[in-house]
Amino acid sequence: IFPPQTYPPAWLGLLVGVIVIISSCIRYKNMFTFPSVFLIYMTIGYCVIAVFIIISSFDRPALYCSSKNLTESILNPTTFCTVVGATFHYFLVSITFWWFFHVCSIFYKVMFPFTAKRTEKYQKYIHLILVIIGILLPLPAVVVTLADPNLSYIIADFPPLLCVPRSAELWYYSAMLVLNVLIAIGVSLFIPMFWVVHKHQGIFRPKKRALNISFAERK
Repeated sequence: IFPPQTYPPAWLGLLVGVIVIISSCIRYKNMFTFPSVFLIYMTIGYCVIAVFIIISSFDRPALYCSSKNLTESILNPTTFCTVVGATFHYFLVSITFWWFFHVCSIFYKVMFPFTAKRTEKYQKYIHLILVIIGILLPLPAVVVTLADPNLSYIIADFPPLLCVPRSAELWYYSAMLVLNVLIAIGVSLFIPMFWVVHKHQGIFRPKKRALNISFAERK
């Protein structure tokens, strides 16, 4: 029997996510614009994952264990484990793409402001293309995992919290590698952006102090 756990981080993440979505709906004119809307997509993905984690904390033996035998439970995952695994696999990669697209969009606006200004009329098409990419790219790995029984989603750890593909190579190349590469590229883009902002706005630049010079010294 697994010890009961409530996963406070999941509850906190869901609460923050709901607050962000509600605040975004109130300020929809600012948030539902390109590229800020990618933050909304990310928040929705986080909320979905948090909901499944919270549900899994209610009755983990019934939701994750298809048998009293541990080996049989791993070899024959429950339907809930499959659903959680596919959802987590998809949204983990999708959220990473949304974050990467948001960083790239900001990078383009900061580094090439004049070009970005001239291409504003094409933003809706760029947004549409990026949305299609973010929705479709995570799908093939999830579909392949669901279609092949040898790659099916199984319990990732004990006590069970999430499920991952049975194949470690598939999980690495379809999720972990994608996540690490996109985050590494995205973080590296912050360096030139920070340099440009510092150059033009003088962040960390020491302010010049006014010198108190007497009338005689001025002469």
